[in-house]
Amino acid sequence: MIGVSKNKNDKSFWAYSKVTHSLPRNTDGCKKYRQKFDFIFGLKKFIRMRRYKGPDGEIRRTVEIEI
Repeated sequence: MIGVSKNKNDKSFWAYSKVTHSLPRNTDGCKKYRQKFDFIFGLKKFIRMRRYKGPDGEIRRTVEIEI
């Protein structure tokens, strides 16, 4: 990846996080996000949600939206 430091002293979450789940739009785990982003961007624009877990146990979610 461009611009990602592999220095162990770097505190960047994204440099060391791993994808734990990649959920398509029609799964039960995405219901809340599907409703929210379909309302904001229009029907069928929400593609999937990914969950990441960092080395310190922090969890973050990202969503993929079709533009």
